[in-house]
Amino acid sequence: MKAKILFPLMLLVVACTNSNMPMTEAQKKAVTDQGVTVVKEFFTALETNDFEKITALLDTTGDYVMITGGERFDYSTGMKMMDQLLPAVDRQTFDTKFEKYVVLSPSCFQYTWEGENGIYMKSGESVIFDDYLVTYTFLKENGKWKLLNGHESFKIPTAIDSTLIAEK
Repeated sequence: MKAKILFPLMLLVVACTNSNMPMTEAQKKAVTDQGVTVVKEFFTALETNDFEKITALLDTTGDYVMITGGERFDYSTGMKMMDQLLPAVDRQTFDTKFEKYVVLSPSCFQYTWEGENGIYMKSGESVIFDDYLVTYTFLKENGKWKLLNGHESFKIPTAIDSTLIAEK
């Protein structure tokens, strides 16, 4: 009788203890290395305006959300927006000023980027955002990294004296 109770109890303790173990530096590095690859793949798809590659990297569940241009998009409305916008875009450029990867779990990381984003239209017009900022959260689903959440914006003028809070 004791053995029947002891074994499941031990199994429960082991399962609960291991799930809350912090990731090792090697595990974080492995996720970061995968993150570098998927982020490069995503930015290359944006640079070349590769609609199929962009959409292949998006999460298709109801959890997906993207905020860009002051608007919020789920997967369905995001696809409609891209169907309208991307045919007019020739290419984009990205000049990185800052980037950071934060590993949240073995299957989730967040990427923050700041830099210059140039959008070049097929009409010959272009828009250059000098200080564009993005935060993307990627989730590994069925062995593949997918963009689950994104927020894109640009710096706006503020009354804050940024020299007082500059990094040292």
